[in-house]
Amino acid sequence: MSAVITRKKQTVPRWAMSFDCETSGLIPGKYVGEHQMISFGAVIFDCRTYEIIDKLYVEIQFDESKKWDAGAERVHGLSREHLKKHGISEEDALVKLLELQLKYFGPEEDVLIMAHNPNFDKAWLQDLYDRYEINAKIWFRAIDTCAIAMAMLGVARSDDLYEACQLPKRAEHNALEDALYSVYAMKYLRTALDSGMKATKAMNYLTSSLPSSAFTPEILTSLEQILS
Repeated sequence: MSAVITRKKQTVPRWAMSFDCETSGLIPGKYVGEHQMISFGAVIFDCRTYEIIDKLYVEIQFDESKKWDAGAERVHGLSREHLKKHGISEEDALVKLLELQLKYFGPEEDVLIMAHNPNFDKAWLQDLYDRYEINAKIWFRAIDTCAIAMAMLGVARSDDLYEACQLPKRAEHNALEDALYSVYAMKYLRTALDSGMKATKAMNYLTSSLPSSAFTPEILTSLEQILS
């Protein structure tokens, strides 16, 4: 048995999991298998309100039979010495993640993953499940905060997204903080979008229901300032 990418879900579920992981290598596909997930943050949130429901952070002891990339260490700042002292076994980390997942999704429900570039995090997550023969159901759809940032803000880097959403600057890449920031950023953008759509709807109503003579230059300028 292995992780299964499913297609049956058609509507937005109640819960989703914002997931971020730090690894001993940077490139999924080439590095998964040779390298290792060394920490992850998982945040359960309400898909409609983006309220945070639960969260988990785990650091994993490094398996010395795997490869270690110095470039990856510069990103996450976790050393092998730190992981040896503070990390838990990979098996225990998997148990903690599955306990969180089963608490909110049950054994049969597909899990909707949110991440910045979810293909990266889902590849490492599936590798972890597959190596322990866990039949985890991951929805083939995902919330990609990178794609949303490019479409709405014209930026791709997570740091630029978080700055645009007025979040405090991060000192380093921490998996839980990144997972939390993804939720905060999407809530910020969702709120801004909802407000903008309501304002546009009100503007359309005014312009369609009132005669054009009612819109003096001063009124039009005021409306533009409100909507900007």
